[in-house]
Amino acid sequence: MAKMEPDPEVQDRLQKQLDYYLQESRPFSWGTIVRARDNTIPVNWWDKYGGEVPELRKVAIKILGLTCSSSGCERNWSAFENVSCPYKFMK
Repeated sequence: MAKMEPDPEVQDRLQKQLDYYLQESRPFSWGTIVRARDNTIPVNWWDKYGGEVPELRKVAIKILGLTCSSSGCERNWSAFENVSCPYKFMK
């Protein structure tokens, strides 16, 4: 969390808000909100239900926006296959 939010006061609020989320306590204690986690797109869920925990909502949406695909790396690996190496490796 320290990498995403350098301010210690905000980190403390984030930790408290994360505890609310994990323990399904206020503001996450309503059954409809808990059930909606399973059938709502995560970014939409945080946008809709994260208003009372603004710091956690911001971090969650930022994390959900991270690329979780290896396709960028795969393109690089494909390009590296075309590079010839002048050294012969000994067996």
